[in-house]
Amino acid sequence: MSILFAAGTGTAQQEPSTAAYHELVELFHDWRGRNCSSSSSICTCGNPAYGTSYVTGKYLLERTLADYAKLQEERGEEFVLREFFDELNAIDNIPISLGRWQMTGLDDDIRNMTE
Repeated sequence: MSILFAAGTGTAQQEPSTAAYHELVELFHDWRGRNCSSSSSICTCGNPAYGTSYVTGKYLLERTLADYAKLQEERGEEFVLREFFDELNAIDNIPISLGRWQMTGLDDDIRNMTE
């Protein structure tokens, strides 16, 4: 059996190297109701931290949204959710901490990474 696992990014793939790992993955897939017994299966759910990255991303996005809305309010401007997402999408695919910095001027995340 050969199972490929996307390591949360959809691009980096690795093949499990131990029987224990195979057993753990099979258990995980059985629990999740997925069957990855095919030799050509690609299972993005094989990384235990996969869901955690979504939770972290949601937190970072919500914080950026709150900071952006607060700055709009402080400037006396109306906050429009569509405008927030239009600006965020125009920034393209960069880390949310850099997008937050660009959209709000708040660079505390960047400073924390460089200290």
